[in-house]
Amino acid sequence: MKKHIYLDWNVIQHTKHKNPKFKGDEFAQFIEKAKKKYIFPASTIHLMDLSQGGTTKKHLEYVPEDLKYLSELSDNFFIELDCNQEVKLSKKFIGKEFEEVSKYEEPTPTLQTLEFSYKVDINKMDKNDMFLDLIKKNNNVFDHTVANEFTKNLKKITTEPTEYKKFREQTKIALKYIKKNETYFHENRLYLEKIQSFFEIIDINESEKLKKEYKKILSSFLSFQNKNFEMIRTLDLIKASYLLLDFSPIFSEKIDKKNKPTNMQRDAFNLMLASKAEYYVTEDDNNYEKANFIADVLNLDVKIKKMDEIRNSFNFI
Repeated sequence: MKKHIYLDWNVIQHTKHKNPKFKGDEFAQFIEKAKKKYIFPASTIHLMDLSQGGTTKKHLEYVPEDLKYLSELSDNFFIELDCNQEVKLSKKFIGKEFEEVSKYEEPTPTLQTLEFSYKVDINKMDKNDMFLDLIKKNNNVFDHTVANEFTKNLKKITTEPTEYKKFREQTKIALKYIKKNETYFHENRLYLEKIQSFFEIIDINESEKLKKEYKKILSSFLSFQNKNFEMIRTLDLIKASYLLLDFSPIFSEKIDKKNKPTNMQRDAFNLMLASKAEYYVTEDDNNYEKANFIADVLNLDVKIKKMDEIRNSFNFI
């Protein structure tokens, strides 16, 4: 694969508009010189960001201009996930790809669980438990059918800030009453022991400690879907890590109408696409910290930088 540097959409915009806060004009000069050795590909996520920027007259006027700039910046090199969900870099007509991306509808998230069945004492459950009503309807039995029914709400959870915040907070308090009352797992502690390491992330406030425990915690997190850490591809580990780290007090982000759960999914997709690059440049502070952590614990080769960091680190410029 050709040597390339992957730019976050915010970096592309800061550069295009020569944003003085980020020294966009100097970064544009850096890109021109760096093109002697590197390419700066456009990506699926760049086009998704552009296509979902709104339908206002002002935004629509900027679309052709942004596409032209992106085409010139990338020299029409395009990075995406191919049909085998592998990172692919090739020459594409950016305008044509934009048309395809604009038609794309994100699939409803799914969650596959092991078959299980436990009788539940609903009197011991938290009144705000996200499974309470479903368990009541299932004759006070918590089983895989309840879990599967819950997955029907995943799209709402992953797109609506209020629902996602409720889901995140409920997950954080789950272990406290599970340990105390064994509400879900009193008939089978083996399942609880398999997944409980995941909950340790809630109480770890030091990055170095989290790094030491991360493989165990991620393996536990993946156990919810009956997945084996050792059998999962790196790209899928990146995706899982972004979701997992949002339960960490170190990396948890404020979710609101501006910063929606889907933004976190975009951040994950960006790092997946950037994983084969030599550098990934972002000016999103939260994503910068999170991506650096993930690159470290998953031993990714890509180096995550901010605009001034990469610009000042190149001796040949």
